[in-house]
Amino acid sequence: MLNLRTAITGSLLVPALLVSAVAMADVSDEQNFEFEVNPGAQLRLDNVNGDISISAWDANVIAVRAIKTGDDQEELDRINIVVDATEDAVTIDTKHGSGKGSWFNWSSDGKGSVEYIVQAPRDLVLRAIETVNGDIRIEDVEGRVNAETVNGDIETSGLAGPTELETVNGGIEADFDSFAAGQSAEFETVNGRIRVYLPRDISANISAGSVNGSIKNDFGLTEKTGIASHSLDGVVGDGDGELKFDTVNGSIQIRAK
Repeated sequence: MLNLRTAITGSLLVPALLVSAVAMADVSDEQNFEFEVNPGAQLRLDNVNGDISISAWDANVIAVRAIKTGDDQEELDRINIVVDATEDAVTIDTKHGSGKGSWFNWSSDGKGSVEYIVQAPRDLVLRAIETVNGDIRIEDVEGRVNAETVNGDIETSGLAGPTELETVNGGIEADFDSFAAGQSAEFETVNGRIRVYLPRDISANISAGSVNGSIKNDFGLTEKTGIASHSLDGVVGDGDGELKFDTVNGSIQIRAK
């Protein structure tokens, strides 16, 4: 025979669990922006918590989806997206306020995030694409690319312009469709691997260094190994461009395609 106390307790447990699940659920909100820009326009995007994805399309428009997520509505409301836009430059800043006085309490008081999904012209200049806790992905942007994160990976493909990619705790992967004479590119991380794919006919000075990791390349250059370091320096073709690679804990791969 079913115990009445057990039956009542069991019947109360299900709604209690449902209330708990609802209380723990994240809340989200989406903001959308579109900016008509001139050829060669610049984009600056500054994030704190969240990934950034940028892909190119055949339109002189920058389209931005900003997906905000927080533990509750109050936390969501403390995330502000500030935009300054002209036809030549668009700047997007992510501001995290605090519910407990100090502006700098956001890390403990608010852990909301913003994921940015951007479509942009192919010739766009990515002047500064930055996040702290999140990955960065960039596809088919042919203008200058400067991207930086602290805790996250950087993955890029279809590159054709001067490039600077930097992270602290994460890997870097870059794929160039072209690398013109006189072009430069720099890749730097502390804890992570660097892997870059380049056209086989590049012309550049190449320098690479790692403390704890090997350096491999497809361009016939010789790795030098010391007591606590690995390095590589050499010239490919006429040495018109510059390629620099630097990591502490990770390998470096410089691949031809």
